[in-house]
Amino acid sequence: MSENTQTMMVYASFWNKMPSFRLVPLSADAPFNEGIYDPGTGTFALISKEANEKPHLLDRLDDKGFSIPIRNMKDEQGNSMTSKQRVVIDTFYEYYLQNQADIAALLEVVAVNPGHPAIEAAFVFNARMSAPISNVGTEPAPEVVTNLDAIETTTHTLPPVAGHADGSGIEQPTEK
Repeated sequence: MSENTQTMMVYASFWNKMPSFRLVPLSADAPFNEGIYDPGTGTFALISKEANEKPHLLDRLDDKGFSIPIRNMKDEQGNSMTSKQRVVIDTFYEYYLQNQADIAALLEVVAVNPGHPAIEAAFVFNARMSAPISNVGTEPAPEVVTNLDAIETTTHTLPPVAGHADGSGIEQPTEK
């Protein structure tokens, strides 16, 4: 790596329709392939330039590039299952930062424009999304009564319903 570690650039973008920022390399000696900030979770993902071989289980493909189904085998949803094969693929290392101070410190080291306005906009958006919901009013919450004897009770009686002899409101059958 060169003496100048600021070999990446921050630019504004959107992630799931939310304001975000990304990091892109400006030269071949940049330490990362890409950086993406997810404002929904507050996570900054960095994709390294270093890779290692990892086995992955992938669908086995026919000569036309379609998955090969396994006859008479269905999964829990009733979909036909496909034949799998283990393939060794070069996989890039991924790093995840979730502390805004750590993200800002890293950007100061690797970015040529660490003060880009998209960074602050994404951080503010994340702070609004993760803020706890507060009480709407300014009045204090009502007291919870634990002593039921302290509650005053009153009894109300309803006046009799007009037209009914007993005042019940229910018509009584009459004999003919």
